[in-house]
Amino acid sequence: MGFTVGPSLARQLRSTYGATNVAVQGVDYSAGFLGAITGAMGVGDGVPNMVKHTKTIMEKCPTTKIILSGYSQGAEQVHGTCRKLGADAIKLGAAITFGDPLNLMGSWYALPKARAKIYCATGDFVCDSMFIITPSHLSYTVTDTSAAAKWVKTVIP
Repeated sequence: MGFTVGPSLARQLRSTYGATNVAVQGVDYSAGFLGAITGAMGVGDGVPNMVKHTKTIMEKCPTTKIILSGYSQGAEQVHGTCRKLGADAIKLGAAITFGDPLNLMGSWYALPKARAKIYCATGDFVCDSMFIITPSHLSYTVTDTSAAAKWVKTVIP
């Protein structure tokens, strides 16, 4: 879940839907330089962990609306999870990424594009597949989590 965008988005979603209607599950993975410079969705344990948590929720609570979200290398994990879920990705309520190194990829696999949103700040070179961290890459907590929660509300009323 991280320390910046994840907690901020969780607060915004709880404010939008009500605190008792939103559960948040962080996914552990090893963020590192190799994943950052390669844009690798499958490097490390993030994708398998996110897939495992997602499938568990899909099986135990089939009517639950699952939102996958990730910031920077976490965004890579979201894309990788959508890929690994295969046809089950259509069951996701939404996917949101911030500072997404795979912004230019353009595919969400089985998840319809209308239920996916990428936030890329002007001047965030990570969104252009360059491993250059600028203040723009660090701005999403302040600039976009509120908008993201409002967007989710249009997708999952």
